[in-house]
Amino acid sequence: MSIRSSPPKALLSSFESLDIETNPSSPNLSPRLSPRSSPRLSPRSTPRSRSSPTKIRFLDELDQPSRPTRLKLVGLLFIFIATLLIAKHNHHILINTNKLAKSPTYSILPKKIISVIGLESSGTQFVSKIFEDALNTGPYREGSLPCNETCADESRECQQKKKLAKPHACVENSDVQIQHFSLPWGADCISRPNPPVVDVILPQQCSRVQSDPNEIQQCNEMAADLWGLQLNGKAMEYPKRYQLDITTHKKWYDARGVEQIFVIVMRDSTISYTARKSHCRDPDRREEEEKVGMEIIIDAINTFILKDNNEKLTTKSFTHWVAKQDKDNRKRRLSALPSRDNVVLVSYESLIKLGGTYVKMLYATLGIDSDFIPDIKDSNEKYLNNTRDRS
Repeated sequence: MSIRSSPPKALLSSFESLDIETNPSSPNLSPRLSPRSSPRLSPRSTPRSRSSPTKIRFLDELDQPSRPTRLKLVGLLFIFIATLLIAKHNHHILINTNKLAKSPTYSILPKKIISVIGLESSGTQFVSKIFEDALNTGPYREGSLPCNETCADESRECQQKKKLAKPHACVENSDVQIQHFSLPWGADCISRPNPPVVDVILPQQCSRVQSDPNEIQQCNEMAADLWGLQLNGKAMEYPKRYQLDITTHKKWYDARGVEQIFVIVMRDSTISYTARKSHCRDPDRREEEEKVGMEIIIDAINTFILKDNNEKLTTKSFTHWVAKQDKDNRKRRLSALPSRDNVVLVSYESLIKLGGTYVKMLYATLGIDSDFIPDIKDSNEKYLNNTRDRS
């Protein structure tokens, strides 16, 4: 199993590196966890100096060369030019390889993260499991949980953390990680109403106790950069129930050299609303959570998939746009899904209807080389006779 990475279009046209600048401000952890600064990329201000081309002189320095000598010189000149062309070609290949092999800013960060997200009960866990099996990565990371919970006390809270983390014992230090989120993610709406928006979830090492000095230092630097916190080996604590801001989370990881992919799963609104009863039995709170979640999804689509479009989606135009995308997909080649800048929109209904064909379409969009096709069952059927209970 492998993931094919495509080099950016302007890979060979620019060799200027980018510097990251930050503007510190006071941390604000409630009700929204916000970065202290937004990374700003700026090119180097000083252009590189270019050395003058070396002049090569052969014939004008020879006194009446013979014909064989001239032929030898022409041959040498030909070899020299060919060598320059080969060297130039190899230089481009070297730049290309280095770009693809670029390491993240922090060593504890994966090189690639595929985050699957959507409103609660939208099929996000099913899609996460598809990637887990297709890429053979081991269990996917569940939200902000660590791969392995390291708390050692006998408290109820510690035991609960271990219970939650056990089914999702993802592989630490893996280059490729699958991660699952829902909007919102975590407890239920009755015990944790009005979930705050969290801008960034740190790598899994920071969600557990750290004993390795390198992990402690890197988690400290990241938490200080975002919220002005010093973890000092302690696990980062997030709200028990929260909404993840897709846009800020992706930009943060992108700026630190991680190929952050977001797969946004959409499901029929009536069915997903009914299915969310198990997470939130209060219809008013459920509607409010859905409103915030949809605003986050629409913002991500406008920022990445539709970034060059003059007209942006709104909550009113979104449903019509999604229906149009589904209709247009029937006319497109199979490798086309609404996607751009590593943000992909997936329709749960299309996945159920097209089955393996749609899975292959998803693989092609993300550059995944896999023959794995899951067993696909229609989970919508049991909700079709239920009415939407909005009050």
